[in-house]
Amino acid sequence: MTAEAPLVENKSKYIPVTGVQLPDELMQFVERSGWRQVAFEVDPDNDRKLMITINGARYPTVLQQSYGSGIINPNVDQLRQYVGGMPPQTNLDAPLAVITSVMSEGRCGANCRECEYAFGHVNSLLGAHSFAPGLARYTDVNRMALIVNYAYVYALQKGLLQEGDQIRINGLGAGDPAFNPDTSKIIEYIASLPFVAASRWSSTFTDTKFNVVEGLKEGLIRAKEINPYHKARVQASIWSTDEQIRWEHVWQDGHGGNLVPFAQLAQLFQEVQPITGFTSSVSFVVHRNSVIDEKVLRQNFSPDTTWVTLRPVIKRYQNSDMFPMDSEEFASLFFRIRNEGFNVVYMPTIDEAEQANPITGMI
Repeated sequence: MTAEAPLVENKSKYIPVTGVQLPDELMQFVERSGWRQVAFEVDPDNDRKLMITINGARYPTVLQQSYGSGIINPNVDQLRQYVGGMPPQTNLDAPLAVITSVMSEGRCGANCRECEYAFGHVNSLLGAHSFAPGLARYTDVNRMALIVNYAYVYALQKGLLQEGDQIRINGLGAGDPAFNPDTSKIIEYIASLPFVAASRWSSTFTDTKFNVVEGLKEGLIRAKEINPYHKARVQASIWSTDEQIRWEHVWQDGHGGNLVPFAQLAQLFQEVQPITGFTSSVSFVVHRNSVIDEKVLRQNFSPDTTWVTLRPVIKRYQNSDMFPMDSEEFASLFFRIRNEGFNVVYMPTIDEAEQANPITGMI
């Protein structure tokens, strides 16, 4: 039987994983799912970067150690050290984060500037998903189950976890929940896993037929019902406080659909906090020409329900016109937002490769 055609050409250097034994229940799950092709690969230069292939669709998965509390509201001296190239310390006592993808590698339904999964100049399938070559396939519940369970088994057998340790799931890799009809089911499933302590779900909040606002809210409600101890959060990647600039970022070619407005995002944050017990967040990739107005943030979002995450561009990305913001200007922005009453998180990049790409991960 012929497998599905690969959605993207495999130009990566990933190689087959060795030394990891799949438990019987995971092997049986794969067999019951009826998939004709399943492969587990690893980056030979970084054993925390995995690629899981299911019927030709490739799902990048990254294992990352959490950062310590120093990234939350750092003082001015700490912030200068971070921006100057001294990364925050990781927290070895915190759960290992597994960065999962809500879509496979390939072209996303959105066309975000600088994103390696940007749709390009063809937006006629806004809100749709397809098996056409090149267009990313959304991650359904069964595929997410394989990805998460394998990542957990892999981390245990590689000594990244000990028996009884829990992990965090961050749906921040390839794709966007706005283009995934299974968003609520995925969040519900993740919360049901006893080895998952928390999850975070990030979206550009593109207004598609799948209604990401209701999908996320429904998923959080179900998660709380299934597991009251699971810590689920929502993150909005909004790029700018100027709604037009935000739209132009997501639809860089000038053609696309609507975005969920700030007022509706703020309402979502207010509604989900009593459900989850946690605040949501808005995140920004910060560069020299960023338009981020702390007053507009405060007018639209409440510090009681919203945290702010800033991720600075460290260096220019390829031929991009995005250059780093001056470190003092970045510090000024950071503390102006703090002065509006928000908790502000400095989000570092993982390594030099990610410092060169301001979009990858957004974690």
